[in-house]
Amino acid sequence: MKNLMSKLSNLPMGVSVIPIALILVLWTNLGSAPILDQSIVASKYIAVILAGLIMMTWYFVHSFKKGALSFLKTPFTLPMALLGGITLISLFANNQYPVESLLNIGGVMLALAIIVLNGSLLVKHQTNSTAKILNVLGFSSAALLVTSLLQQFGVGPSLLLNKLLGLNLPNNALFSLSGSTLVSLQIALVAAVGFSTKVVQAKKAKLWESVVLAVSAISIVYYGWLLLPGKATTPVILSPTASWSVAINSLRSLKTALLGVGPDNYLQAYNLNKPAWINNSEYWNVQFSQGANVPLSIVVSLGIFGLIAWALLVVNTLKQTKSVTSQTKPVHMMMLATLAIQLFMPLNIVLLTIQAVLMVFWVAGEKEKFAVYSLNLKGVLAKNKFLASKSTIIIRALLGLLAVGSLSLVALLGVATYSSHLMYLSSKAATNNDFVLAYSLQQRAIKLNPYLDGNRRKYAVTNIFIAAAISQKADLSEDDKKQFAQLIQQSIRESKASILLDGKDVANWQLAAQVYQTLIGVAENSEEWSASAYAEAIKLAPNNPELRLVLGGVLFNAKQYEDALKFFEQAAVLKPNYANAYYNGANTLKMLRRFDEAKLAYQKTLILLQPDSEDYLKAADELQELEKIAKEAIDKKSPEATNTLPDVNPVESVTPEVEAPPVENTKKSTDATPSAKVVPTE
Repeated sequence: MKNLMSKLSNLPMGVSVIPIALILVLWTNLGSAPILDQSIVASKYIAVILAGLIMMTWYFVHSFKKGALSFLKTPFTLPMALLGGITLISLFANNQYPVESLLNIGGVMLALAIIVLNGSLLVKHQTNSTAKILNVLGFSSAALLVTSLLQQFGVGPSLLLNKLLGLNLPNNALFSLSGSTLVSLQIALVAAVGFSTKVVQAKKAKLWESVVLAVSAISIVYYGWLLLPGKATTPVILSPTASWSVAINSLRSLKTALLGVGPDNYLQAYNLNKPAWINNSEYWNVQFSQGANVPLSIVVSLGIFGLIAWALLVVNTLKQTKSVTSQTKPVHMMMLATLAIQLFMPLNIVLLTIQAVLMVFWVAGEKEKFAVYSLNLKGVLAKNKFLASKSTIIIRALLGLLAVGSLSLVALLGVATYSSHLMYLSSKAATNNDFVLAYSLQQRAIKLNPYLDGNRRKYAVTNIFIAAAISQKADLSEDDKKQFAQLIQQSIRESKASILLDGKDVANWQLAAQVYQTLIGVAENSEEWSASAYAEAIKLAPNNPELRLVLGGVLFNAKQYEDALKFFEQAAVLKPNYANAYYNGANTLKMLRRFDEAKLAYQKTLILLQPDSEDYLKAADELQELEKIAKEAIDKKSPEATNTLPDVNPVESVTPEVEAPPVENTKKSTDATPSAKVVPTE
């Protein structure tokens, strides 16, 4: 270990911080590893976390060399230390198995805090640091504009990736290397602020600066046009009013008020505290993973302490406006721009990374103004005679272990990355209907990283698909029957494992309910287990009308018509324009022989449907049939007339689908338009 630490201590750490930071900005702006599950977002997360781990390793090596723990006191030290500390506490306080959060936004926020704190200490004073970060942002902005325009005409990067890797990326403006059009706009705005500040200071513009300013102006206009309402690239953002409602309701518990629900758990808070009035909007079935802006996201995810840390960062940055030097003023103005954008836009990894790197570059330009404080470990140990004699060995062993521990985390990140690659391959196999290969790849991925509930859900679904394929055989052998039973049990076990990993995630309970729903008629008590799982999901998302609709369908199939009707009625109360709820309620009332009420429910269904749709015609035919049956029952006054009722089944048997990778901020439902046909949840 001593030799390893000696070699590491000889690395030019102070010089290397700048290129690593620049590469990180370039990658988060333009990079994508299309060989990972959720490729664009995942590759950016991994890059940031890796950079943070490298910076932490170098910090311990630096400390090993000096025999002391040091920190640089800058305007960003306290707010970033608080933000990192609150993130760590909230992450472990709200997740029994925090691995998934550590690989997502939770790990990113910790890594960025490390980059700012350790990078600021390790970086050397550089007079040309501002020019470097400006050039990287200018290049990123120009590259994004070019690739976005190519995407607009169907000849962008996605076309090449699809051909080379057999992907199915959208070959239009929906695909962006930054992650979204909205993020590309933010990069262009930050670059424009930086270059504008530099040009105003110099009172003249060089050729490159003029080019970047022109590109930024074109980018802002172009992206603004793409973001106009009604376009495919228009972002779906939770309204400030709804975000405020979610935040206020999250503050009702002392724990969540102080520490939040966890850095990666905004979606859970949204499902639990979703305002009922959203069900009347166009985005009633969108599940939002971020608030309308960063403060409203942070107060839910990290609580009041997290919001205080962010506010302190804003205040300390503003305080530097008068004392900032002309050399670092463009960087300072870009930092203010990132904070201003966060007041109006949802949190995203790209802007967070740019913001953190700007802090490091600001310090690099003004480092001589700040003092370094150190804790001399040898002096601490000197207070004890026995420890004093072995202080050098103890210090080197302690710091060496910490550095090796950081390197071990890098190795674990590599394992998690490979697991993500295997899940990506399994998704490709599933797309090609090769579920046996998907099964094998998912099994390997879960063995490498067993703590991701999303992977467990996919594996459970794959088991169901293979079991369904086996059940379609004309003659089942004993081996087929044995394999069928094994796959069924495995799907149940994996759905339970996902709940164990994260019992607050509605998707895990939905998956368990759907697994049991597919086993109705095959496994005993499947109806009860499915209904029970849907009931648990409803507790976690009380204002979700679709969950009540599907639970009503399960109860209907079990011929528990009175109970089913209650849930259909509740769905209609939560969403008064929900055609599915009235349609299924009408069918249930028909089975209960409450013809007048059924007629009224059918009529409400027809009002909510497009007159030229197939669903409208279907509901209209059933209304005519109902009127005919009701009339015969009245005319003949014979109870036998009601025996001619058809056996109505309002809920199709659910075959769970392999989940597509979720987008970064939102997840849209495929059932945005009311339909007279029950659409199973994902």
